[in-house]
Amino acid sequence: MKGGFTLIELMVSVSILSLGIVLIYQSFFTILNYFNYYLHYLDVYPWLNEKIWQIKEDLNRNGNFDFIEKGGFLEINKRIYRWNLDFSPIDKNLYAIYLTLFWQEGKREIRLFRKTYVFYRENNPA
Repeated sequence: MKGGFTLIELMVSVSILSLGIVLIYQSFFTILNYFNYYLHYLDVYPWLNEKIWQIKEDLNRNGNFDFIEKGGFLEINKRIYRWNLDFSPIDKNLYAIYLTLFWQEGKREIRLFRKTYVFYRENNPA
C-alpha cells in the first residue's frame, strides 16, 4: 500500500485549519475593538473627573443648578463626544450627579457613565 492521505483526511484537516483561522481572525477584531474603546476611555476619563469637580465647585458657589451646563459636545483628538448632565436631589443639601459621555464606535454608540454625590450648605459665603 502506498503512503498518502485520503480525501476524507484532507477535508478534515482543512476544516480544522479553517476553523482555527476564523477563531484567530475573530479574536483579533475583538481585541482591536476593546483597544479602541479603552483608547477613547483614557482620552476622556480625565475630562470626566475635571467636569465632576467643576460641577461640585459651581454648585457650592451658586447653590443651585441654574448656572451649570446640562450638556454639550467635546472634541478630543479630532473625535466628537457628546455629554449629558443629570442630577436628582436626595436630601435638602445632597444631590446625586450623573454625567454620561457618548461617542460613536463604528455603528454602535458607546456610553461612559460617572455618578457622584454633592453635599453643599445653602448659606455658603461667596
